[in-house]
Amino acid sequence: MCWLVYAPKGTIIPFALAEDAYKRNDDAFGVMFYDHGCKRLQTVKIIPKNFEDIKRILKRTKGFNRAIHWRMRTSGGHDLANAHPFQVLNKREHGANIWLMHNGILPSSIVTPEKNRSDTNHLVGDILKPMLQHNPALLHNLEFQAMLSNYIGNNNRLILADDTGAFIIINDETGEWLKKEKVWISNTYAIPNAYSLGFDLFGADASFDKKTRAAYTPRDNYTPLVPASTLKRYNGTAFNNTPVRDYTNMVYSNGA
Repeated sequence: MCWLVYAPKGTIIPFALAEDAYKRNDDAFGVMFYDHGCKRLQTVKIIPKNFEDIKRILKRTKGFNRAIHWRMRTSGGHDLANAHPFQVLNKREHGANIWLMHNGILPSSIVTPEKNRSDTNHLVGDILKPMLQHNPALLHNLEFQAMLSNYIGNNNRLILADDTGAFIIINDETGEWLKKEKVWISNTYAIPNAYSLGFDLFGADASFDKKTRAAYTPRDNYTPLVPASTLKRYNGTAFNNTPVRDYTNMVYSNGA
């Protein structure tokens, strides 16, 4: 069923919690993060050999708005082709880069997974890509987001991101907020030891309260969670194609 996290800039993922997630979701690991220096969404995904592989990536991406995914395989191959994030559109072919992460199991009425393709793989390639490839701006349309929410059902959650810096969470109200860490998580069943490790869950209903959200959300260089009317819309402007930076020298401790 996987574990999906949204961590705004300035927040950390405690290593104890990240390792707890890895113990139950060790089939793949990925991060998508927005680099304000080159104004571009960056992504990385791996098949981890151990928790140290995950820890290194968390350290290198700490200083950015980011979405993070731990995979527990329910369908599709155990390979990078079925690891998250998935690229929905690419700038060269479609004029925009859009990536996606998913938590949940899509109903058979939507997709029928094949031996080597997961349900998310089908959702991206067979459904979302045809919808968005001729109009990437749909991603920022609230009606489209509501339709997508109804389509996948409230047992599924998505995070979509693009080169505008927006991180759009579909069905974010079905997740939870970690009170101290100020990050959104898709579920608690993927981290069974969270309470015993001392982590305090912040109720999902409260996350929609405007005052609460303002208090728990860093505002510097941050695009608000959906639903919101202030998301920056894609307007066809060319994005900077600066190469990916080298994050190997970033060092943190206890969490990242």
